Amino acid sequence: MFGSIQSPWYCSTHHVLASVLTVQCYMRPFPGFVSLFCTATCSSCHPGFLDRLRIELRLQGQLQSLGIGPGLVRQLLETRADDNEDGLEQLRLDLTPMKQVLWLNNPERDKQYSHLPRNVNHLLNMFPGRLTAMAVNLMHLVVIADPLSPEAVAMAGIMYRMHGRLLPLRLGMLPVVSDAITRVEARRLNPGQIVELPTWQTMSNQERFVRGLLTLKSVYGPGIAWDFWRRMSQHEATLAKGKASAIETVIKNHFSTLWSEGATGASTSKAKVAAKKPAKQAFQDLQSGSGYSSEAGMQLTDISSYIISKGLAHLPKPMWSLNGLLNPISEANAHAIDHEVGYGMMYEMQTLQEHVYFGRIDDEQSVLESLMESMVTVRRWNPSVLGMDEDASGEAQKLVLAGAAKHPAAGSLVYLHAKDTGSRVKPVSHWLIVDLATNRGRALALAGLDFLAGVLCKDLHLAEPSTSHWTDNLS
Repeated sequence: MFGSIQSPWYCSTHHVLASVLTVQCYMRPFPGFVSLFCTATCSSCHPGFLDRLRIELRLQGQLQSLGIGPGLVRQLLETRADDNEDGLEQLRLDLTPMKQVLWLNNPERDKQYSHLPRNVNHLLNMFPGRLTAMAVNLMHLVVIADPLSPEAVAMAGIMYRMHGRLLPLRLGMLPVVSDAITRVEARRLNPGQIVELPTWQTMSNQERFVRGLLTLKSVYGPGIAWDFWRRMSQHEATLAKGKASAIETVIKNHFSTLWSEGATGASTSKAKVAAKKPAKQAFQDLQSGSGYSSEAGMQLTDISSYIISKGLAHLPKPMWSLNGLLNPISEANAHAIDHEVGYGMMYEMQTLQEHVYFGRIDDEQSVLESLMESMVTVRRWNPSVLGMDEDASGEAQKLVLAGAAKHPAAGSLVYLHAKDTGSRVKPVSHWLIVDLATNRGRALALAGLDFLAGVLCKDLHLAEPSTSHWTDNLS
């Protein structure tokens, strides 16, 4: 049985013994480890290694009992992340492609950064926690929240001040507008059904604000748009009361003021043409969805679709992401948030310094791309699947499918694979059980196929309504 266990770690018995005794880290089984226990007594070996050995052998036996060959068992075991109790806490969400993120800056391209160092090795010259100016997108800080929530408004001011320090920090936001999310989800659940679009009178203030922000960004650039968001922090009391008419007045006043300011400093050809339009007329266009605001509604729909695709549409709290690490904005106190973000950046800086030192990050590839390749990441945030959501009893909700998988009818179901991946070992199976006779069922099936097309390491299982005798086993 020992001889059938294989691993890419081909090191000598003496070296392995030294590793176990000194480093005491988790190691996969490898050829020749039998002699380790023939020459070493249990008292001289780390007890955790013996426990790991028992677990690995038991797991291998269970997998082989399911009919999986030794070669596939090896591939399957190698897909696991390192044994780390903090693995879920350090899990990162890969937000790429990030075309829908509303960025304030881009240190690698913006002119004000052009005189600064561009070599990532410059990071090694900094003391931990003392991040200085660089023309590198070293960190990506993205707020994911209702933009008019107290937490998000406080974050807006903090990020705007960070921008002035020319840090190697790319700043962005993903505005979560609940009404827009609901419309997109309704279209997905009921394909072909007409979803009524809101008018200015029926629109939420969150959507009014985001449409105004998108209009200013498209005409005068991200600086004016973010200033629009930052100025909302001056009206925390008005936002907290939630009086729609008062908030609408604030939005109107700041939009008109910034339109006039943008017209005064217009530098692009589009801005110069737009500057000829009075602020009053520009706001009327915003209300009617015409002129320079005609595409704002479609842009908001695209952003909402992206947010849904990443599993961020129904987060319990406003969040901020730093290079994919998601953190809740715990309170609306700007001072506390500033400290929280500062500590997060300090720890991330140490992580990046380590990766640069060991050559995992260099100037040949973007920092974020290199980091995503070397860290444990997911492309969609789904805490219930990851085992991060707990019920009142403290236990994650799980549905055991072992009985259904052993049912005779399960053999009639065929897995769908992404192109050229049919023979590849898949660490995760995605079972989608729907009623194709309903609009909702067909929409879910289509969403599953879209998911399969975008994620190569997942399988898709479809159970048609006629196989209800099999799906009964899930209850």
